[in-house]
Amino acid sequence: MAFGPWMLTAFKWLAKARRYRGSRWDVFGRSDERRLERSLLADYEADLAALPVALTRTTLGDAITLAKLPEKIRGFGHVKRRSIDAAAPEREALRVRLKIV
Repeated sequence: MAFGPWMLTAFKWLAKARRYRGSRWDVFGRSDERRLERSLLADYEADLAALPVALTRTTLGDAITLAKLPEKIRGFGHVKRRSIDAAAPEREALRVRLKIV
């Protein structure tokens, strides 16, 4: 794609609007994808908070795998959704093995 010089002005405005991210003025924050990303982050933080209780020598490998699971979630739109759907069963299986239910 080719864009004209006006695009640099648009990027400057977007950079200035960065301060509104996460606030009620964040127009993109209400999209389904952003809501899903925030719920994934909350789930990940909850998993990490529960790990110290479940951590033993035998569960160390599973704990590391669970902590690294978000690295498998990549892309945007339908690509990200596909990787989330692929990681979900693995997350649940790891949570069961670690007894984080």
